[in-house]
Formats: sequence, C-alpha cells, structure tokens
Amino acid sequence: MPQDTGILVREVAPGVHMVTDGLYQALFAVTDAGVVVVDAPPSIGPRLSQAIAAATDKPVIALIYTHSHIDHIGAADQYGPEVQRIASVPTRDKLARLADPRRPVPTRVVGPGSTGMRFGATEVQLDLAGAFHEPGNLIVLFPREKVLMMVDIVYPGWVPFTNLGMAEDVQGFIDAHDVLLGYDFSVFVGGHLSRPGTREDVETAKTYVTDLVAAAREAQGKVDFMGVAGEIGFANRWLLVKTWMDRVADACTVSMLGKWEGKLGGASVSTPGHCWIMQEHLNINGLPATSAPEPKPVS
Repeated sequence: MPQDTGILVREVAPGVHMVTDGLYQALFAVTDAGVVVVDAPPSIGPRLSQAIAAATDKPVIALIYTHSHIDHIGAADQYGPEVQRIASVPTRDKLARLADPRRPVPTRVVGPGSTGMRFGATEVQLDLAGAFHEPGNLIVLFPREKVLMMVDIVYPGWVPFTNLGMAEDVQGFIDAHDVLLGYDFSVFVGGHLSRPGTREDVETAKTYVTDLVAAAREAQGKVDFMGVAGEIGFANRWLLVKTWMDRVADACTVSMLGKWEGKLGGASVSTPGHCWIMQEHLNINGLPATSAPEPKPVS
C-alpha cells in the first residue's frame, strides 16, 4: 500500500496480514480458496478492501466477527451477500436485535467450545470460551501460522483501554489472560494500536492485571471505612460509600503507578479507572478461591 493511505499493512505470518490505522486493527489471510477477513473497523473502513486488493487478486470469501461492537465491525457492510459472515451465536443474536445495516447479521454461527474451519489449505480455529470482554467474543487462531487474535483484552505495549476495555465481565477479563497463554502462538493481534504482540506481551499484560487485583485488595484493607465515615458522616450514604471507594482507588493507583508508570503506555491515564473498576469488582464479586492472590500484610 502507498505510504499516504493512513494505514499500515504488515504480513505477520506467511499469508496472514495485519492492517492498522494506529488505533484499530483487522486481519486478513490469503488462502487457496480466497481471502478470510477478521473484523472490519470503521476507522479503517474501505481502506481494508484496498489493502486486500493490493496484496492479492483473490476475492474475499469470509468475514469473521470477533464480537458485536461497532468500533470493530462497523465497516462490515463493505462486503456483499456473497461473503460468508461468521460469528458466535450470542453475537448473531445481538446483531439481529440491533438491526444495524453497518453490521449485517452473520450467516454462519459457532457455539460454545472450539470450532475448526478450513479454507483451502488454511485452517482457522474459532473458540467461544467465555465472556472475557462481552458475551460471544471469539478467540481466532491460525494454528499452522501460530497467529492468535482476541480483541479488547491485551494491548501490546500499553495498559488496557479505560475501565479494563469496558469489559462486561471483569472476572472474565482477568481469566482471559491465562486462557490466551494456553494457546501455542507466536504472533498476537489484540485489535488495537499499531503493532502486533508476542507471547511476552500477553505475559506482561497478565502481570499488570495480577498486580492490579492485589493492589486493589490491599488498598481496601488500608482505607478505613469508619475513618471515612467519621469525616463524611452517615447522612448521605451514597457520598460516604463513594468517598471510600474513591480513596481505595486512589491508593491502588499510587501503588500501581509506582510499578508500571513508564513501563507500559497510558499507565498514568488509564490506571486510575482500572483501579476503580477493580475495587468495585472485589466489592461485589470477590475472587474465586483459585485465583485470589496471597494476602499481603497491611502496614
């Protein structure tokens, strides 16, 4: 592609290309049978089709939706009815309710567990393993090429987007990192920012989230609720609770930035929101016994 198009096309494995505009990412694989596309972000728009045409004269035969969100598949309407649209059952059902012409309803669905598909000699594995970001989000694996794509969980080189990527299931977001590390992959595509990731990037993201859980839990032990009540009083209960929660998040943020500021992009911007979401998750959900970090002494 010419350099003035505003996108970068990078072959991350033989026949598998990542397309990015610096903020969003899509993927396409050139197979014997035609081109298989994963996601169609509106910020990239028709430049995705242009990038494919610059790489091959083969037609697009399938478009995989990683999930339902418009910022990742809001340009899916650039492909006509001859293209097979593949998504999970929950994504299909949600898009049917929304009736958004920019996100045509999938024509082929996969259910829970692992579904293998073959396009010519290229194998694609689609896994519906949990509501890690939203119900219906798929993990997409090209096993021979060792390319793994899952969107809105890991942001290579950066902390997650605000409020843990707006995850609908915070425990699912936490668990997703171990799930991803259970795959055999060399290249990771997270759906956002400029570059593909590596296994090390996913491991770093897991460490950040593990530290976040521990920091939020420790902050809850340090910030005395009754001490805050002595300042605020009980007349406005919502103000009391909100003040305590804000102070817990602030203490968590101080701890996290002491470890992560300067190590991952956006830490000072997004960590305060992550801490607020995580302490509230611990307030209302706690942690499964198998995933709870060892308690730390409170000074």
